[in-house]
Amino acid sequence: MSAATAAAGVVRHLFAEANETDLALLMRSVELGDSLGASQIARRILDGVAANPDAKLSAVAAQRADSLVRAEHMAPKGLLTPRELNVLRLLAQGKTNRQIAEESKRSAHTVGAQLKSIFYKLAVKTRTQAVCEATQQGLLNWNTSS
Repeated sequence: MSAATAAAGVVRHLFAEANETDLALLMRSVELGDSLGASQIARRILDGVAANPDAKLSAVAAQRADSLVRAEHMAPKGLLTPRELNVLRLLAQGKTNRQIAEESKRSAHTVGAQLKSIFYKLAVKTRTQAVCEATQQGLLNWNTSS
């Protein structure tokens, strides 16, 4: 069994056993960036699951969790946003994060976050790989007349 399969099984179990209110609160805390609140809610969910280790998944809960896990793996990673495409173009020109930030009037932190998103969406790990993959996908136009 792969690590991803094992992790999916754990997530499936947690989602099936967790209280819907706690899950909603957890997702909202994460969305708002409230890491302290999210960790407290996650701990409450884990404590509840640990207190009842022999609990069996209901058929409906298991089916719902399975479909969520399958949907996550099958969902496309998404298109690059216009801002991400601009960052990618500047990256392809060999610019540093600081230079990209100055030219695009954003913080270096924002540029770093956009690069992480680009790397994820292109399924790459380095700047060079991102440029190569974007070129192969036709996202970068090397034509100087445009």
